[in-house]
Amino acid sequence: MFNLTRKDFIRVLGGFFAAIWAAFATYPFFRYLMSGAEKKTGEDSQVTSLSLGKADDFIPGSSKNFKFGSIPALMVRTEDGAFHAYNAICTHLGCTVQFSSEKKHIFCACV
Repeated sequence: MFNLTRKDFIRVLGGFFAAIWAAFATYPFFRYLMSGAEKKTGEDSQVTSLSLGKADDFIPGSSKNFKFGSIPALMVRTEDGAFHAYNAICTHLGCTVQFSSEKKHIFCACV
């Protein structure tokens, strides 16, 4: 049987909570590293283009979330009229990012 003293019990309990904390602290880091390593599956690799409407329908400073196959994506039209498309999956926790037209930047709703 175990002959566990209070001091040993506190050490074991502290080690357990330290391990849990380390796992939670490093998860976003490993999620970020693995985000580029995801393989494309059949449906995603077959999509080569899609239509989001006429360019005149997008006012400068606006955005539109859409699906490219099964991948969430974000189309942003900047104030100068240029279009930019992004993968809309947050590398932090994997949620879908949004565009703030007031602040003119992309933000993660996870935070």
